[in-house]
Amino acid sequence: MYKEKQKKQIGKESAHDDVNTKESDILNNSTRRFVSGSKPSVNARRAAYETLLGIEQNAKFSNIAVSETIVKYSISGRERDLYTKLVYGTVEKAITLDYIIQQYISKRLKTLDKSVLIILRLSVYQIMFCEKIPESAAVDEGVKLAKRYASRATGFINAVLRRVCAKDILMPHKDDFVKFLSVLYSVDESICRLFVEQYGNEKAENILKGFDNIPRICLNVNISRGQKRDEFIESSGY
Repeated sequence: MYKEKQKKQIGKESAHDDVNTKESDILNNSTRRFVSGSKPSVNARRAAYETLLGIEQNAKFSNIAVSETIVKYSISGRERDLYTKLVYGTVEKAITLDYIIQQYISKRLKTLDKSVLIILRLSVYQIMFCEKIPESAAVDEGVKLAKRYASRATGFINAVLRRVCAKDILMPHKDDFVKFLSVLYSVDESICRLFVEQYGNEKAENILKGFDNIPRICLNVNISRGQKRDEFIESSGY
């Protein structure tokens, strides 16, 4: 009689342990899914597309939109470098990019869906201004974005990007110098006109050319902390 009671008690404890084990496994699996899903992973181009679309639709400041996206997706390292280059570059060159795109389509840019326009701008920027990115890669990645965000326009986007790769772009004639400066340096015509009126053609272009130059990186050596100039330069990679 005692042995039968003991067997029943052991059976109950074993069943209770099994239930606790299953519950623990479920909780652990749920936690893993939550942790892995809390920071969704996207590549630099997808993140850039989402940021640029947000800037276009919601009139966000680019620096705020970039910071939010970096935090949202935990973008770091080389992906972060590429991401910031693509976003800021596409924003800065928007006037030039729109002029180029307009040459290869019959529709007015204003009639294009925002997602299509952003993919075209982002891809054309890589083709025209990113020497380290092969044109084929820029086109391929643009088509991938189209399939994900603008599937109906995939063929259209692919065709436009391939035509842009030929780089047979006709710039505005210098007879319309304000328009020429605006497209070449991606600066609003009203600002270009102001510079031309104030400083003349040559000086106005030199000013805009200065805006277009990438600033040099400057490093300061803190001698008070015992840093030596040559050692610092060597260790920093510059």
